[in-house]
Amino acid sequence: MKSIFTVITALLLGALLSQFPEFYQQYLQRVGGQLDGIRLEITDLDQRAESVQKNRFEYIRRLLENNDPIVQNEGYNLARLLGKQIKLQRTFDDLNSSNPLWRSVRFAHHFNNDTAIPTLESFRPAVPITVEGAYYFSLGAFLGWFVSWLLSRGFRRQKNRNI
Repeated sequence: MKSIFTVITALLLGALLSQFPEFYQQYLQRVGGQLDGIRLEITDLDQRAESVQKNRFEYIRRLLENNDPIVQNEGYNLARLLGKQIKLQRTFDDLNSSNPLWRSVRFAHHFNNDTAIPTLESFRPAVPITVEGAYYFSLGAFLGWFVSWLLSRGFRRQKNRNI
């Protein structure tokens, strides 16, 4: 019975972790889509600034210096947009250039709930026929074996105490 539980646990965790490369790819695509959306907004900002003979920074500065709180708020929003572009570009570049064996570490470093949850909601599993998929399957299978080993040790200790 113990060996069946160990095999099932190892296979389930292996299969689950083997999906990480596909999830990672879909997460990266979402980050890229967010970045594309921000680039479009910044292009629009640049056009508005150019229409009044300013660059984007001069344009934002004028908004921030305005006494009207609504206009100032728009300036703050545009300044945050520029900061968000820088952050997302760094995230995208780091995730996109990461070594397959270190992707899980990079992913954890750049993890964002606002991106991960929608990615998970629309996630479609894939058959992992890559070396990376095999690596994550093996890691998951090992973790599954280890968890079942820990659980069986706990059951043995409990059983020995009852005797």
